[in-house]
Amino acid sequence: HQEKIAQFLKTLPQLQCTCAIDLTNVSLGKYSLYGLITTKKSNQLTEVVAKIDQNSFVKSVDVLLFSDPWVNKWHPENVIVDLSERKKPLQRTEKPDTTYKAVTLDALNRNIIKMLMENSRISFSNMARNLKVSLNTVTQRYRFLKENNVLNLSTISIDLKKLGYKGIIDVYVKVDKKSGLSQTEKQLLAIPNLVFLTTFVGGFYDLRCANIIADFEDIIHLKKQFYSMSNIQRAEFYFNDLGTPWPIDFVGQCLLEWEFANY
Repeated sequence: HQEKIAQFLKTLPQLQCTCAIDLTNVSLGKYSLYGLITTKKSNQLTEVVAKIDQNSFVKSVDVLLFSDPWVNKWHPENVIVDLSERKKPLQRTEKPDTTYKAVTLDALNRNIIKMLMENSRISFSNMARNLKVSLNTVTQRYRFLKENNVLNLSTISIDLKKLGYKGIIDVYVKVDKKSGLSQTEKQLLAIPNLVFLTTFVGGFYDLRCANIIADFEDIIHLKKQFYSMSNIQRAEFYFNDLGTPWPIDFVGQCLLEWEFANY
């Protein structure tokens, strides 16, 4: 009934559904499907989960809460363009911690953000013309958004298949000691092609990672790297096809759907 459930999930506007195949054994594993639910209020999350749980084809539903969903967790700097280099350890430079503070965004700021999410390559002059403001105003607002970390990632979409990659492995991790979580994150970010890393609040898992792969040997090598880390108690591996340009802007999609410029 997986296809029927997937079709049902796609009718829920708050949920982005993705198929997953568990690579830890020959069956589909613990989960057949997983998705990302985006809501503005906690009661909306409860309502969506209740709808899923009431579906007669759904056996069980587990909910994992992102600890800091609005901070970008993608790591495009970890992508290895030359496949022959993908098994060499990464040499990462420690970056200073970024301090985030609340900022007040007016309608113009929000419209600039919305236009950049729809087309990150749009020129300032085009934005100024569409918004009916001066070029200097757009430039000043853009600088304000960058300096206050509202715009915290500048990147382009990449077709990873054209680089030779075949899929992406999602890994759900349970650690032994929460006190060692920060060190475990640093160890994981040293893995080549680990392109996503986030933490959860409570639940069955503490971390979720994503790693792009070129062949089956990459999967074996990846599992060895995970289980060589002393603080990892359990790791579950799920395979997905590279179906869309990367990175995927989940937060941007949510904000566009919510039409946040009209708040």
